[in-house]
Amino acid sequence: MTSDWLSDDDLLLAEIGAAAAATGPVPDAVITAAKAVFELRSLDEELAMLTYDSVADAELAGAVRSERLAVRSLVFGLGDVSLDVDVLADSLVGQLHPPLPGTIVLESPTRPPLRAEIDELGMFSLPMVAPGDVRFRVEPRESGDASAFVTQWTRI
Repeated sequence: MTSDWLSDDDLLLAEIGAAAAATGPVPDAVITAAKAVFELRSLDEELAMLTYDSVADAELAGAVRSERLAVRSLVFGLGDVSLDVDVLADSLVGQLHPPLPGTIVLESPTRPPLRAEIDELGMFSLPMVAPGDVRFRVEPRESGDASAFVTQWTRI
């Protein structure tokens, strides 16, 4: 074993480059684990839980309904705050109770986030996305507001 690289920066960089090239591509499991660790940065944020899903009601009443619902309703709750979201064919529309102007962010593990304004009545609209896991992040207009929260992941 030689220690020439200790005194020769060019040799050291060449050795590091050779070591990096020899490793090949990063395995998918490592990338997934790294992304999961990155998510821990927001571990202490408030989490709104799904309290109502009309699909569950449709399954309970399946003997009565034969056709699929045109609108799927989701309700997320966190204390006295609720986020109602209707999943339509071409959009996601909703309302925050009590109303809180700001921004709603639709997050997905596979797509860039989508943002929309929440108006003074708490209303918002987002374009429909492909089926998959999503969550909603509420960012009040006033920065540092304690009423910011994120919903649990939900499959649409």
